[in-house]
Amino acid sequence: MASSATAAYENAPAFGNDEQRSAQTDLATGSLRILWRRRRLILACVLAALALVTAYILMVKPLYSAVSTLQITSYETAAEDIGDASPARPQDEMRIATQLEQLQSQALALAVVRKLNLVNDPEFNPPRILPSFRHLFGFSSRLTGVDDSDVKAVKEANVTDRLMQHYVVVARTGVTHLVTITARSANPRKAVLIANTFVGLHLKRLQDEKRAATQATIKALEARVAELRSKATGGEQAAAAYGHARGFLGDTQAAGNPVAMDVLTTQLASARSGRAEAAARYQNYSGGSAPSAGSASSPLLNELQTQQATLDKRLTELSASYGPGYPEVVSVKAQRDDLARRIDEERERVRRSLGADLAVAHAREAQLSSEVGSVRSSALNARETSVGFGDLQSSAQATRAQYMAQLSRLQDLKGRDGRLTIDAKLASNPVLPTVPSDPKPLRLYAVALIGGFMLGCIAAILGDQLNTRIFTGDQVERLLGAETFAMVPELSKKDLGRRPQRLIADQPTSAFAESIRTTYFELVAGTRTSRPCIVVASPLPGEGKTTIAVSLAAIAVGLGLRTVLVDLDLRRPGVCRTMGLPKPAAGVNDYLEGRAGLDEVVTTDPDMPQLFTIGVSQLPADPGSLINPRSIEPMIAALRKQFDIIVIDAPPILPVRDAQTLSSLADATLVVLHWGQTRQSAIRVVQRLMRGRVTGTVINRVDYRRHAAAAYGDQLQHYHSYASYFGTPQAAPETGLAATLKRWFGGSRLHVGSDPR
Repeated sequence: MASSATAAYENAPAFGNDEQRSAQTDLATGSLRILWRRRRLILACVLAALALVTAYILMVKPLYSAVSTLQITSYETAAEDIGDASPARPQDEMRIATQLEQLQSQALALAVVRKLNLVNDPEFNPPRILPSFRHLFGFSSRLTGVDDSDVKAVKEANVTDRLMQHYVVVARTGVTHLVTITARSANPRKAVLIANTFVGLHLKRLQDEKRAATQATIKALEARVAELRSKATGGEQAAAAYGHARGFLGDTQAAGNPVAMDVLTTQLASARSGRAEAAARYQNYSGGSAPSAGSASSPLLNELQTQQATLDKRLTELSASYGPGYPEVVSVKAQRDDLARRIDEERERVRRSLGADLAVAHAREAQLSSEVGSVRSSALNARETSVGFGDLQSSAQATRAQYMAQLSRLQDLKGRDGRLTIDAKLASNPVLPTVPSDPKPLRLYAVALIGGFMLGCIAAILGDQLNTRIFTGDQVERLLGAETFAMVPELSKKDLGRRPQRLIADQPTSAFAESIRTTYFELVAGTRTSRPCIVVASPLPGEGKTTIAVSLAAIAVGLGLRTVLVDLDLRRPGVCRTMGLPKPAAGVNDYLEGRAGLDEVVTTDPDMPQLFTIGVSQLPADPGSLINPRSIEPMIAALRKQFDIIVIDAPPILPVRDAQTLSSLADATLVVLHWGQTRQSAIRVVQRLMRGRVTGTVINRVDYRRHAAAAYGDQLQHYHSYASYFGTPQAAPETGLAATLKRWFGGSRLHVGSDPR
């Protein structure tokens, strides 16, 4: 049902801030009233949601959660490949993402399933509730071509999927290096066991992979060392054989050889140059200035200085991003300080080494100077031999140097094989849980409460929009364009069988009488004649038009007016039955057909002498032909001469055209609507058929208490406040929780059922 607030909002003008704000306020108020009217539906939705949550909590087994925490370390690992190529160090985020994927992998979960034998655990592999019906159709319960290993693999895969989907959650803690593994189970100890198993198998896999990689590197290095050792030995043996074959005995042979003299002269010059360079390097260190990386003659020092530059750059970036107190900034500072200490130590060692080199250079220069004179004569003879021998000897020395370097690396790897370091470590062990983690009753009830309320609100608004029945005068005025004069209350059970005229006479101050009196005055005020004719009709039968017509006549009689009530519903006459009068000998049908005069068809109510009635003696064969202006207009004119007011009970508007004809001849037309029963579509048809001839309407059979509780915003909303104003005494209000709930959620109806009026 489209609410009045919604209509006000839709009909509000597009200009004017005051009008727009007023329409928006009406819309909000109307929405709140809809929720209040449907509060029982909303409460039912909330209670249903709470009941479902309660049933879920009672049916589901509680689960306990155990949390194990891993820390992904961040450090730079040394290259462990063969040769000079070194793999790039992975970034921390990539390492953590890799660890997360590994922890969530099916392979790790399958290893846990197999180790803990979860396939045979009913919690993770529950038995099938519904049995297989394949045998009913003559099929074997097992597939052909599938062996036991395949069936076991399928079961393990199903349990693995169930484990990762419902029982294990792997997540990173914020932006830290911590990763949590949360395992859930109905048994708290089993939850701890699963969490520990996940972490243990993951760490073991990392160690196995690291050990396998180290062993592979060691094996490759052993092969490389053996190869280099063979080459170095062969080169040295080739140089020795070359010198022996040519009688070359090294420096002794070169003493009498002119070539040796040239060599010695060159060596002397080289020694002098080396001594000068050694003196310059030593002076550089001794003077306190920091030498360049190229002059240090120390690969270790160069490497340390390169690392120091990298750390300085890293420290600058981290300090600018996070500040001096960030844990990684402190760690980088500590690493930089340690490198500075090692650089100082290496520089001192280099300085001492350079001093020793300088002394050796001086000694060598002196020795070569003394030997130049003694070997000058034999230098020319030994030159060719010494060149070949020197080349072989240099090649053998270079191979020997490579061999020693790889051998040192091999020994280092073998020494570290027993103390392998992986990039993850256990940060905290799981604690045995004592309180279930799932279900969480408070959270579930909160969600159920909010969800039920929202669902109830949606159902309330949708139900209100889909309800096309009439409840308020605003709806009638919007659809029919006529004012609603009064809302006539539903009669109680004890008053339902009483005659309306007696009810008006005996209880003139009741809500029923007051509503009829208001309707009468509104109708008479809109007429321009002193002796009005009022037509009472309704859209459909059974909406109480006859009772309203009799009651209007009784009100007029109470005001001292000679009143006549004419029953022109020739198809279903009900005036005499409603007033408790016998069927007349001659009725309006006889008058319209010319068989009786007007005085012969008018009868008097014994209880109310001023109330005259014209009933129907028998149903005519063609009622529609009798209701026409040529026959009705003279009858109304004749009745005006004898009576002060004429009330006509007309047929329903929708089935036949009689009410339209009568309304065109009358001074006022009253349309009676049934509260909560008459539909908006019927009113739209009435508006189209009557063409503006409806003076006003009344909404009949209104349950005042329900209408007031629905808070439609009209005068009946305050019914509880002025109910005692009417003549019937107001009962003492009920107290207690039941009475409060009864008032809040609609109270009780005065009468439930159909009324043939």
